Amino acid sequence: MASLPCNCPLKSLAGTEGRLGDALQEGDIVVVTASLFDPFYAALGTRKPLDTFRRTNGSTIIGTRYSAAGSLLSPTVNGAGASTIYDDCPDLADTPRSGKRRPAIILERSGDSHGHVEMSVCLMGTFDGVSATDIGDVFQGYITHIYTESMPDKKVGHIHSTPEWQGPSREQWVIPMAYMVTQHSTPPRWKVRRDGGGDTALAEEGYYIHKAALFRLRALERKTTASFDSAVAHNKSGQRSMFVDKLDSEYRRRHPTFRTGRRNQAKRAVPTHTKRFSISHPTPTAISAY
Repeated sequence: MASLPCNCPLKSLAGTEGRLGDALQEGDIVVVTASLFDPFYAALGTRKPLDTFRRTNGSTIIGTRYSAAGSLLSPTVNGAGASTIYDDCPDLADTPRSGKRRPAIILERSGDSHGHVEMSVCLMGTFDGVSATDIGDVFQGYITHIYTESMPDKKVGHIHSTPEWQGPSREQWVIPMAYMVTQHSTPPRWKVRRDGGGDTALAEEGYYIHKAALFRLRALERKTTASFDSAVAHNKSGQRSMFVDKLDSEYRRRHPTFRTGRRNQAKRAVPTHTKRFSISHPTPTAISAY
């Protein structure tokens, strides 16, 4: 049966044009580089497990040691976020970084500090396009939809962007937990995607959420954070340690670890064995990082 249409009041407030200009406002959706795990580790005040997965061909580093305190990164120039537009692709820059270039909603801009831009944001992601029921248990209860015309159930709780969000995945998510991000300069806007005549192009303006939608997101952020603090972060009955174990396990599953030696033509090449990876430690192409 076809999904019923969305008839929530905020849908009528979602306009068709994005915002222009370099002066960012609260509610703007910008490009950051971060992992969807980051808000949880930051809220817990713990570090992510050491991620040493490296792809040495071309000296591309997929994962590195990362501090949960925030991300100190240079934004991309065009705001597309990856080589393919609006795809949660790994950051393949020549500088070691952690996480992916992804959209994030500005809750509050704290200002510039020592030449850096500090912002409180809610991270967005697609979870590799899997259905809601297949998203890891650690994320369940702490995510909500960004409305898309392709989402299977338009009656579930969601936030409307302006214009309505378009992307490669049927569902787009946001984690309504405030996460502090520090960047070298003002991040670019996440550019609006325009479809027409079979072609997809980036518009000049960027996505944002209407002030009424921002009010709803902030209320949801307060509720989600309070729930997480009570049930997990400040829980004294063992729930915190259980959650951390699950979070670490899911993180490692998404960031397989193996070691590769440096290339040395003088040494005999070591043959590649597919048995190196087991079900519990899948190949890098089997599961991508969040």
